Amino acid sequence: MPKIDPQIITRLASALGDTSDTAYDAAVAHDGVQLQPLVMLLRRVALDGLEPFLNAGGRAVHAWLDTLRVATVDAADIAHSFFNVNTPGDLDPD
Repeated sequence: MPKIDPQIITRLASALGDTSDTAYDAAVAHDGVQLQPLVMLLRRVALDGLEPFLNAGGRAVHAWLDTLRVATVDAADIAHSFFNVNTPGDLDPD
C-alpha cells in the first residue's frame, strides 16, 4: 500500500487499546464503503486461532477475522490510502 496514510496506525492502535484485557483481538480499517481486512493491528492472542483456521482449509483473511473480536476503525477521510495499485502506471500522480 504505497499510498497509506500514517494516521491509520495511530487510529488502529487507539481502537485496539493499550491493555491486554481489551474486548478486541484486532482493529481493522474501514474506508467508508467496505472493510479493508489487510489493514489491521492484531494482539498476539489473535494468532492462536490462525493455524487451526489454516489447517481447516481457511484462506480468506476476512473469514479469519470473523473468528476474532474486531474493532472497526473509521478511515473514510483517508480512503485514498487504500487505492489498489496493479500496474506501475497506477503509481503515477497524474
